Amino acid sequence: TAREAAFGDGITLLGYRLASTVLYPGSTLELRVYWRVERALERDYSTFAQLVGQSGVLGQGDLQHRSTAYLPGEVRVDAYTIPVLLHAPPGPCSLITGFYFADGDSWTRLPAGSADHVVLAEIEVAPNAESFASTRPRADRYAGGLRLTGADVDRSVAGQVRLYLHLQREASLYATWAP
Repeated sequence: TAREAAFGDGITLLGYRLASTVLYPGSTLELRVYWRVERALERDYSTFAQLVGQSGVLGQGDLQHRSTAYLPGEVRVDAYTIPVLLHAPPGPCSLITGFYFADGDSWTRLPAGSADHVVLAEIEVAPNAESFASTRPRADRYAGGLRLTGADVDRSVAGQVRLYLHLQREASLYATWAP
C-alpha cells in the first residue's frame, strides 16, 4: 500500500504491506514497511511500529539500523512480527510507524509533518471466540453475557498467592464495552 511521507533528516516512508486488518488478542501482526534514504544520514536510527488503541500501546516492534552506512536512494524494508497483547480490548486501533534516535539520555522521534509518526492503517481488534487455556476451566454464566471460563492460582512470587480469573463477554456486547 503506497503511503508516502517525508520524515526529518532525509528519510521518506514509501509504503507498507499488512497481512490483515483484523486481529485478535494473542494473535500476531505481520507488517513490512518500505522507506528510502534521500541523502547521507548523519546518525543511526531505529524504526518502530506500534498498534495503539484507546487504552494505549497493544503491540510494538522496534528495529535498530546502522543507517550511517546507507547510500542515498537506497530503499530499505523493515519486517515486523508483533504479538498483540493477550489483554487487548476489542475495538479500533491505529497502526503507526516512525523513526527515532538516541539524544543524550533520552530518545527523539523524527518529525513527519506536524506529528512524530505516521498512521499506516486502522486495525480492528476483534474479541476472541475461544477462551484461553486454564488449569481450572469453568463455564459459569452471569448476567449481561459475562462468562467465567477459568481460574488460575500463581504462587511464583515468594510469600504471595495471586488469583487470575479468565472472563469473557459475548461478542455482541463488545460494541458497547469500554475499558
